[in-house]
Amino acid sequence: MTIKSSTADLSIETFNNACQESIARWTIFEFVSLLTLILLSFYSYSHNHYQYLIQIFFVGSIIYRPMLSYGFGWLGLAAIFTYVVANQWHPVANHKILTTYWLWVLAFMHLASNEQLKHKILVTNARFLVIFTMLGACIQKLLSPSYIDGSFFEMTLLTETYFKFILETFGITPELSHLAKSTIRAIQTPSIKLTVDAVKLPVTPLYSGLAMAVTVWNLGIQFVLEALCLFKAKRVQICFHLLMLFFIHTTYIVAPFIGFGWLICILCYAFSAHIFPKISLAYLLSIVVLGVYESPWRDLIS
Repeated sequence: MTIKSSTADLSIETFNNACQESIARWTIFEFVSLLTLILLSFYSYSHNHYQYLIQIFFVGSIIYRPMLSYGFGWLGLAAIFTYVVANQWHPVANHKILTTYWLWVLAFMHLASNEQLKHKILVTNARFLVIFTMLGACIQKLLSPSYIDGSFFEMTLLTETYFKFILETFGITPELSHLAKSTIRAIQTPSIKLTVDAVKLPVTPLYSGLAMAVTVWNLGIQFVLEALCLFKAKRVQICFHLLMLFFIHTTYIVAPFIGFGWLICILCYAFSAHIFPKISLAYLLSIVVLGVYESPWRDLIS
């Protein structure tokens, strides 16, 4: 057993060293820029004109690596994304607004005059965006009565198809989801007039308990992450990163909002790579694993 364990530890250490050597060939500014371009290529705006520009920039950067550090190129992408957000404000997903801010960060980082200033811009803004995201999520949830009383997840778990997996895992029958959707369709029918302000969904006590548990867990872990991220002590930061990795995988295996997950991984990698290189590799691995979470494996086992 000792020999097998030592062999396994050696293999993991060899893999870590190989990954770090490969990444070391790039500057952190280039590598974070490359990860961001990959994110934009898969989870950007769907309009063809914007995608063509991103793909040209991405392919050009692969062929000629110095393009990754071309500040005016990033400035152009940031300006385009800002224009799109301003013109499509309501339907734009939150993570795309955060991505737009991140593009401005990369633009100013690459336009900076020296590496020390570049590093400060990158790390400070990556950490700020994570703090801002967690704080905004907590405040939004606390100010929402439908979230605090559990009704948000009562509705969401039953009506969104990507939560079908968690319902089946906890033994919630599909009929409950069908009843909820039928009730919603009836409410939306123009010929039906409601005489009350709210309609109660046909849910069971087991399901209500599950929805409330998800509500408390989601708010609680984001609150703890926010608190940990505010402190720069090394042990506290290790706790933050380990909990963040746990949050990423427990959240996005259930609800595969992969664009948001990738962005969080990139941000956390950016401000952990210089202090915790091994933990930062876990964020890179998480980006790959998130792609697996998005694949239709749930349909094969359901």
